[in-house]
Amino acid sequence: MKYLESMQTVRAEIPVELVLEAGLDAGNLSVEAARLLALELYREDKVSLGRAAELCHTPVVRKNRFRSMQEQLVTPCNVRS
Repeated sequence: MKYLESMQTVRAEIPVELVLEAGLDAGNLSVEAARLLALELYREDKVSLGRAAELCHTPVVRKNRFRSMQEQLVTPCNVRS
């Protein structure tokens, strides 16, 4: 992955069940996780949309695509007791 060359990275272990339930591509998990983290930072108003796109290496010209991904993820949380 080209973007990994330009920044430091960390490794994380994620349960397979979580990856499957989230419908993420296990073969592309680093990219998927970076996108989700960047979207969460934007949702929490910790970074701008442009910065979130930079953090997950989505080109600025694709910010509208990034925004649409963010809008798809904005759903109420279902809390079960």
